[in-house]
Amino acid sequence: MNVLIFGKNGGVGGELIKQYLNNSVTCIGKKDINFNDNYCDELYRLLETVQPDIIINATGVFGDNDHSYDEIFNVNVKSNWNIISYYKKYPPNKIVKVIMLGSTAYDHGRKDYILY
Repeated sequence: MNVLIFGKNGGVGGELIKQYLNNSVTCIGKKDINFNDNYCDELYRLLETVQPDIIINATGVFGDNDHSYDEIFNVNVKSNWNIISYYKKYPPNKIVKVIMLGSTAYDHGRKDYILY
């Protein structure tokens, strides 16, 4: 099974990587792809190259004063849309499972953060 995980540097992404160690895993972090730019070409090349069986998008940005609305929207929402748009444009010849996660520890020290 070929697994593509976005969010390799976060808590959720890091734990997911451990769960899929017996598979072919490609791990992508914020330094590997810039979700704030118009990155469709970069994302499309990645999906074409990796040809994953499972995509797990565990990337996310907190809604705090350090991040703009556009950054929060692009990473938390638009990234998922662009993954789905790729498969609409280039239907795969196999079933590809796409799992989109959002998380925050609202009750563990992040009380004033926006949930996504």
